[in-house]
Amino acid sequence: MPGPLTAPDDATEQDKLDKNRRRDEETRVRETILRVIGTHLDRSRAADSGWHQNDFDFTGAELPAVQMSSIRLEGRFDASEATFSGAVLFVDARFDGPARFHGAMFSEETWFTWATFSGGAYGGADFDGATFSGDAKFDGATFSGDTTFDGATFSGDTDFDGATFSGNATFDGATFTKTPSVERGTISGRLIRTDGAGEEASRPGEERPFQPSVVPWS
Repeated sequence: MPGPLTAPDDATEQDKLDKNRRRDEETRVRETILRVIGTHLDRSRAADSGWHQNDFDFTGAELPAVQMSSIRLEGRFDASEATFSGAVLFVDARFDGPARFHGAMFSEETWFTWATFSGGAYGGADFDGATFSGDAKFDGATFSGDTTFDGATFSGDTDFDGATFSGNATFDGATFTKTPSVERGTISGRLIRTDGAGEEASRPGEERPFQPSVVPWS
């Protein structure tokens, strides 16, 4: 015979609803904080506002959708080991200080189109071990300092069209599920490809096609 019917655990269901509500509220708070930061960092803001010189540390943070296009930052931006659960837009962003995305996880589309990474005297852009589950757009980006993508994983479409690397760039151990698009991309520093092989310019400052992957492309 079938066992006795049991009533639903109302307390358990209520706990789930409360947990979801708290998570949604926390997400909205984080989105608001990021929006306020992005507004104050907008390059149209006065240079002496004080915001552009600050350091921002999001190490290990769980971040929702990020809209920080057209920001200008002279201080350090550190999102190492952070998790981005929504779309990330740093279109036309300018990082004059170090930009750290070491071990970061990007769950959806990520846009660094036309972004500028100069890094000043403290280094350039660090994407070592980063995971891009969605499309990764670096088309038209400018990397003036040393740039590292060692061990990074690109699962979606990857676009470096028109990107410029004037410093060194390393992709040692990086993996591309799809062939990266690199049309008109150039590099004048030292390049370490995905297989660890190094490539030097024949003359100092010589620009040559940027080809980070050992996988052939058309």
